[in-house]
Amino acid sequence: MYSIKIADKADNKALIQLTRLCPMQGTIPLLIDRTPDFFLLPAERGESVTLVAINPVDGVLIGTFTTSFFTGFIEGRAERILYISDLKVHPDHRKKKVALELMQYMDAYVRKSQPGIAFCVLAGGNEAILRFFQIKAGFPEFVPFGQFHVLQIFPIPGHKKIAMQDVLQVQAGPLEDALITFFNAIHKDYVLAPVLEKRNLGSCRSFVSIRNNKIVAAVSLIDPHPYKQNVVLGMPGYLKLMVGAVKATSRIMPLAPLPNVGAPIATLFLRAYGCLPGEENRLKALINFARKLAYREGYNFLSVGIHERDPMLKILNGMPRINFLSHLYVADFLEDKQKVKRIVEQGIPYMDFSLV
Repeated sequence: MYSIKIADKADNKALIQLTRLCPMQGTIPLLIDRTPDFFLLPAERGESVTLVAINPVDGVLIGTFTTSFFTGFIEGRAERILYISDLKVHPDHRKKKVALELMQYMDAYVRKSQPGIAFCVLAGGNEAILRFFQIKAGFPEFVPFGQFHVLQIFPIPGHKKIAMQDVLQVQAGPLEDALITFFNAIHKDYVLAPVLEKRNLGSCRSFVSIRNNKIVAAVSLIDPHPYKQNVVLGMPGYLKLMVGAVKATSRIMPLAPLPNVGAPIATLFLRAYGCLPGEENRLKALINFARKLAYREGYNFLSVGIHERDPMLKILNGMPRINFLSHLYVADFLEDKQKVKRIVEQGIPYMDFSLV
C-alpha cells in the first residue's frame, strides 16, 4: 500500500522528478518541467493544495494531484472556483488505484471548503485521463464545455526601436488601477475569468491603448519560464518539415526561431487581453506590438489559449500560427445541474487556464 499526504517544500525535488516521468501525450509530446520550484505555478494560480502518494516501502513519491481555488466570474457574479490539475502517477504504479485514491482524498479535502463550480483542461490527445473524473466514487460529473484554440503565434520583426505610438506601458499608479478595473469589467462577461487584483499582474508587462483619456484596449504579457518549461519531446512529420523550412528561410530573411526537439519552448504568453466594443483594431495592434516584442527578445512564439466561442478569436485571423486544441470540462460540487447547463450552453470561457 501507500500513504497520501499534503505535499510540502521537502517534496519539491521528488515532485519535479515525477513530473519528468509523466510527459504529456498529444499532437506534440511535451515534458512540462517544473524546475526549480514545483509549487510556484499552483501558488500563481490561487489558493492551492498538492497531494502526494508515497510508497512506504522505499519512500518514493508515486503520485500527485493539485487543486487551486481562485475568485472568478460565473454568470456575472464573483464566485470561488476550483481548478483541477497535475494528476500524475508514476509509470510503474499506473495499474494500481493510486489516481483514484488521490481523487477520493482530494474530494473529501476540498469539500470542507464548500466548493461550487470546478473545471479542468485537458490537452488534445490526453483525454483518457477524463475517466478518473467520471468515476462516481470521486469528484462530481464533469461535462464537456468546448475547446480552446491554443495558438502559437509567430513573432514578427519590427524596427530596431519598437514604435510606441498609441501604446503605453503600464507602471504602478493610477494607470495600473485603471487597468485592473478595465480587465475586470471585460472578465465579467466571461465565465471562469479571474477577478484580478494588482498581485495577479505583478509578473506581467502590461500595455494599453488610450482614447480620450480612457483605456480602450489592453494586453498583459508573462514569460512562464520561471513557473514551467515546455520541452518538445517529438514532432509529427509536417512540423519537422515546417521547422526545417523556417530554418532555411531564416538565412535570407528575419524569422523567429522555432524550438528544437529536446529544447524548451521560449514563449511569451498573453495572460490577459480585452477591448471595448468597436475597438478591436486597437487590440489587434497591441497583439502585433506584442509579436514584435517577442521577436526582439528572442521568443519562439507569442502564445494564447482562446475558447472557440470567444469573438476575440477573429482578431487573430491572418496571424501565422500553429494551432493546438485543449478541451474544457466543468462540474458543480453543489450538483446544480441547471446551473452547469446554463454555463455550458450560454457561457464564453475566458482562456486556457492551464497555460500559466
